[in-house]
Amino acid sequence: MLMKVMFLLPDILPGGAEMLVRNMVCRGFSTEFDVIVCSLGRRRNSFLTQDIERQGVKIHFLGQRALIDLTIFVRLYKLLKKEQPDVVHTHLNSVAYSLLPVSLAGIQCKMHTVHNIAKHEGKFPLRAATLMAFRVFGYIPIGISRIIGGSIKSYYGVKRVPIINNGIPTANYTRNEEFRYRKRKSLGVCEGDFVCIHIGRFVEQKNHDLLIRAFALAQMNEKRLKLLLVGDGYLMNVIYQKVITYGVQERVQFLGIRKDVSALLNASDLFVFSSDWEGLPLTLIEAMSSGLPVISTNVGGISDLVMDGVTGFLSPPGDAKALAARITQLASDPVFAENLGRAGRQWAQEAFDIEKTVLAHEALYGSGPHCH
Repeated sequence: MLMKVMFLLPDILPGGAEMLVRNMVCRGFSTEFDVIVCSLGRRRNSFLTQDIERQGVKIHFLGQRALIDLTIFVRLYKLLKKEQPDVVHTHLNSVAYSLLPVSLAGIQCKMHTVHNIAKHEGKFPLRAATLMAFRVFGYIPIGISRIIGGSIKSYYGVKRVPIINNGIPTANYTRNEEFRYRKRKSLGVCEGDFVCIHIGRFVEQKNHDLLIRAFALAQMNEKRLKLLLVGDGYLMNVIYQKVITYGVQERVQFLGIRKDVSALLNASDLFVFSSDWEGLPLTLIEAMSSGLPVISTNVGGISDLVMDGVTGFLSPPGDAKALAARITQLASDPVFAENLGRAGRQWAQEAFDIEKTVLAHEALYGSGPHCH
């Protein structure tokens, strides 16, 4: 008998939780599982939606019109009664909207993945709803890394937190010299340039200001540095002005949201991450799978991924000088940088491949209380 699993998301836009669900769906579950996806939001023809539907997986869009939309509770309840999933697996703030409909529909097996350090996972109302999910409604918490799992235990006071690492299809990220040359040429990268890349939304959490300050400092010592910024967000114009203020506009490119992330990583020499808080970013795993050395602020679950001095470097949060020093170090020592990248790729393949992520979810769905 098939076990039907419903993934519930607030929306289907490029982001860590949405990418994780897309990655799992595209890898495919065993024939014992029937998977469907539900978005609280309206239909968006993003590449994520296209990828999921291409796998033959059904997506429901509930058309949420505002942050507080009481009709969502009714629409979700009706969908649950129609589909009758055995497992409802929520992500991000969809957990808050799921509590009543899931309970009224009699769904026994409920899970919620926490994608960030628990105290940073959304604003207080969401964290209050998450607490109720775990302590009152019987949702099983899932942490995306060891450190995230520990934060769930301490913040929400729960004893058992299964850990399932974020995962990506690591085989899709490779080093190819011919494609690398072509992509660098199309980006206007000169021979000898050392290309740094950052992928992430332009929001406070990602602290692009720190990244730009560090890049400007490093560029004083290494004139051949170039920085690619991938993503969008409401702070993009602010950061663009910062780039001008620090006088590095000739060396920084804003690329927006891209579908060719693997090609951009292949064309780069170093991945730099400057966040103030994080869970376990898929973009870091993608960079390491591409064989790139990484430098990241030491926040959230990143130290579960980046081993300092082995697969990359960890830098103190908010310290532009320390970040700049590491950028300069790797730009001036390509052999060492390559060794870090090689070790990072091996670690990503061993611990963070989507194959392991899907198998771990299947095992949890099959073994969880009330999940049969």
